[in-house]
Amino acid sequence: MGLRSWFRRKPKEEAASMGMQGQPVQVISGPSPHPDHYDKERNTARITQLEAAIEQFFESGQGNHPMVAHLKEELAKHRKIREIFHSGEEA
Repeated sequence: MGLRSWFRRKPKEEAASMGMQGQPVQVISGPSPHPDHYDKERNTARITQLEAAIEQFFESGQGNHPMVAHLKEELAKHRKIREIFHSGEEA
């Protein structure tokens, strides 16, 4: 076994020819899982967290900080998610 055999291409495994490529059929055809931020409890917790962070910026006198604009955009996004996905669930 010389140095050249060390760098030769190895034969590929036969997994692709046996139909084992991609995701299993039940994963593709099943119900699509919701991302974490569509979960009602996590969404509510994130809204509370963003409101507290924005309030801290204003309390410290940094209401014009660039991060405040970013936090307000994210807060608007999460409120929109709550409005669309969780408005009918509240009792």
